[in-house]
Amino acid sequence: MNFRRHAVAGISFIVALGLGFLIAQEAVADEAVRDTQQILRNLGYDPGPIDGAWGSRTASALRAFSVDSGIEFNGTLTTDLYEIISVEYADMLTNRRSLEAALSSLPVSLFPIENEACFGGGFRTNETPVYYETVDRNVHGTLRIGGFIQSMGQALAAHIGDRSRNNHIYQTGGSDERFQRFLSHLEQAAEENAFTRLYFTPGGGPNPAHWVSALMNNLSYLVNYADRVQLWRDEDQREEIVSWGNRLYDTSHLVSGPGSGRAIESVRWPDTVGMQALGYVNWGLATGNLDALSEGIEDWFFLFELLESDGAMRTFLNGGQWQNVGGRANNDFYYDNALGFMVMAAVSARSAGIDLFQQINEGANLHDAVRWRFQYVTDWESLDRLTSEPVYDAYEGRRRYWQADSFGGNWGWTEAYIYAFSESDLASDLREQNALLLSRRPYVSVTMGPSSCLYGLNR
Repeated sequence: MNFRRHAVAGISFIVALGLGFLIAQEAVADEAVRDTQQILRNLGYDPGPIDGAWGSRTASALRAFSVDSGIEFNGTLTTDLYEIISVEYADMLTNRRSLEAALSSLPVSLFPIENEACFGGGFRTNETPVYYETVDRNVHGTLRIGGFIQSMGQALAAHIGDRSRNNHIYQTGGSDERFQRFLSHLEQAAEENAFTRLYFTPGGGPNPAHWVSALMNNLSYLVNYADRVQLWRDEDQREEIVSWGNRLYDTSHLVSGPGSGRAIESVRWPDTVGMQALGYVNWGLATGNLDALSEGIEDWFFLFELLESDGAMRTFLNGGQWQNVGGRANNDFYYDNALGFMVMAAVSARSAGIDLFQQINEGANLHDAVRWRFQYVTDWESLDRLTSEPVYDAYEGRRRYWQADSFGGNWGWTEAYIYAFSESDLASDLREQNALLLSRRPYVSVTMGPSSCLYGLNR
């Protein structure tokens, strides 16, 4: 699955050379084959690579499917056959055409807007959030992008909680006024192009592009909420803030290659790929940005290809190219980040009828990935046999279930899964384990925003 920005511009250039009609016909045919390959793969058949190229493996898989389903197949992918398959299994498709259809009914419901457990975490709108135009590797702290992102999550959590509890401040209009004051801070940030430049100082430290993507993710939640609850002052205010978000989207593509201090569009650590998958999917769904949504789905599949037949992603445990980044104790931290971002992106996509949970890689899906992670982080003896070093936390030497105390805050994704599949046995197991550790959980994290309360705190 390859979604590439500027592909439309490239095709337009070829059309200008007089080859447009032939190219267009081939593109349509390739797209139909690619759709069919993706559906066959998800149904358990083997069509070979999902590349849009018709071949013997795709034909054999389609023949086997036709026998099992009773659908007529004469050896070729006819228009009628493709229409039957693509309509019946439309929720398995993630091509650009199906994504565009998903954006036809904005705003989608990225998360429930009723949750009495949400709190603002000491949010104060009389204190203007601090922001700069440039993001460097020093992202943490209240005077950096981390603090700004967290203030967004707190503002959103405060309004959701006040509204859900129907408390005095909400009844008298104070919650709306407070939220509007925060939107005015965002307008000012937009006017000053806050966080739209990246500076990769040599040496270690967080990737600035990762944190710009985290900012865009939290901005997505805020825009989606303001749309659904009608909190904008006027359309101009929304347009200005969304325009700023689109500039952040462009900025987030600059990443630093290993060992370099230059901003280049190349190598990203997998947790950054996951953060961008989540940020891009949410921004696309919140604002109708098809480029962002398409690219987010592409990044999601990039990580999904790490999935093994039992649901594990062992590159995080043994011999992976980025094992031990940030220290040996952080391997599970990166695992939770990447898997968590994937789960939350899939939950968001599901709200628009795009079911990434049905996608299959090596015979496993995202449910299997969550199930494997739960099993092995609660069964330490089994996990020890899989990894060359222990995975531990700072709490009395106990092995950790999910990392609960990091600045990034890896908790919210489990709540998203529980919300999306509340009746499943796996959700029940997650809910039970989460309840044991509520005293350590952040209600509002930085990278994932107020996701713990957005999705329900074990609802």
